[in-house]
Amino acid sequence: MLTLTPSPAVPSPTTALPIPGRHAMPTRSSTSSSSIVSSVTSTASTVLLNDPTIWGGEDDGHVDRQRGLRHADGIQLDARKHARPSFQRKLLTLLRDELAVDGWTDPDLDPNMIRVKPITGAMTNSIFFVSSPTSPQVLLRIYGPSSTLLISRPKELHILHTLSRHYSIGPRIYGTFANGRVEQWFASRPLTKEELRVGELKDGIAKRMRELHGVDLRRILLPGDSALDGGIEDELKSPLLEPQRPDSPAPTDFSLSSVETPASASTPSLAPPMPAVSPTITPGVWANLASWMAPAAAVLAMLKRVNLPADHPYASIVKDVDLSRFKRELARYVTFVEEWEEREGESPIVFCHNDTQYGNLLLLDHRPPAPAPPHHQLCVIDFEYAAANPRAYDIGNHFNEWRYDYHHPTHSWAPLLSYPSPAERRSFYASYLSLHPTSPHAAPAPDRLEAEVRVWAPASMAMWGVWGLVQARDQVLKLAREFGADLPVATEEAEREREGSDGEAEGEPGSAGGVEEFEYLKYARAKFEAFREATGELGL
Repeated sequence: MLTLTPSPAVPSPTTALPIPGRHAMPTRSSTSSSSIVSSVTSTASTVLLNDPTIWGGEDDGHVDRQRGLRHADGIQLDARKHARPSFQRKLLTLLRDELAVDGWTDPDLDPNMIRVKPITGAMTNSIFFVSSPTSPQVLLRIYGPSSTLLISRPKELHILHTLSRHYSIGPRIYGTFANGRVEQWFASRPLTKEELRVGELKDGIAKRMRELHGVDLRRILLPGDSALDGGIEDELKSPLLEPQRPDSPAPTDFSLSSVETPASASTPSLAPPMPAVSPTITPGVWANLASWMAPAAAVLAMLKRVNLPADHPYASIVKDVDLSRFKRELARYVTFVEEWEEREGESPIVFCHNDTQYGNLLLLDHRPPAPAPPHHQLCVIDFEYAAANPRAYDIGNHFNEWRYDYHHPTHSWAPLLSYPSPAERRSFYASYLSLHPTSPHAAPAPDRLEAEVRVWAPASMAMWGVWGLVQARDQVLKLAREFGADLPVATEEAEREREGSDGEAEGEPGSAGGVEEFEYLKYARAKFEAFREATGELGL
């Protein structure tokens, strides 16, 4: 996880920090509305369930080696077996022999003394606290079974390194292995669903988001990144991007106190100046929808072949989602957004976290010392879905997350809670705008932010709905084993090979050896319903 440590060069809380416009402001891609709609919504009506162009890159299991990071290519961990002695032995080999993690190199370490504790609430990966009586606690992240379809790991590592190196944001990464990584941990806890609404914490989230939106996108986007200049079609042609090789390991602190400041500020920038360029950007949400649509359609096609009883809770999901209808609705929505922005002005493209649910927001056990501002006790983690997006998308996605209780005993998938009220939204905007009050781009009024968020918030509902379908692949295969299904032989063989075996009996099918199983199908259906409701309120 993450922590805050003030750096030697710390601007005061009133020092202007960068916002879009202080560095060369990227502009929206000139890709036409019809071209975007075609790319996002054109998925073949007949999906080949074992099509290698859909599933071929999934879980090939190998994280690209990053300069400055140790890498154990020969070690792959199965989260479902985390409570077994074989897992502890392999984990010790990883920490002590392969990665030489600080405090874990003692040759007399006993694997039987290693404690592996699952962290609840993770939805993409399996995450564990790892400790022993004589070694410091570290964070073990094992990538989820479908995550390589959703996340470019080289791109993610590049973002993490860039944020750490130039902005002192992020944990120290001790190293990577075939299907995960080991990170530094600091004393902290995630926020609760209730704390998203608490005044001081809510204000801190808004300020943290504003600071992240000030990160220079030219440092985040990789050279040759398809989001630059090419439009969404190029994004589809190159879903996994080659990482820019960093030349130093990540720092050990987490602080936005040392972010780059304008040349006129009293505190010098940590990062060297960037060339004055103004790239054009395709919003990450459109790229994700385009690249995830085919695997989502394949999951629904598999579910349709499962012999579910008519009264089964999942029996109507294919019909309820109605992906063909959704594509038409999405096409109308994308056109609406573009026409609105042509008429009313664009929501600026900025660096966005894109997943600020309460589990990705940590509160340090101790407030960082002055001159770090009080809201730096709040840490944002898990940048897997971080990308360039309109600022309103990030804010709207956060507001949508107010509705979820991911620890609810029966309805963790459902939007049970209330959307922030007009007064709560206005308070959030005020805190967001309280940082960096001056820039070449005039700070928007709260009413302007509200208008942008109203337009862009449905996009996150659409994206997470499609995401939920892709994540549901294992859930559908479990249903196929339970009820029988007419699946292609190659699909069944690939599933057996993917599960693998280390010579020990498997646990409960579909379980992760104690790691909870999320209701991805119900979550996806609820997100599609929310998207339809929200776009209906826009008159679509």
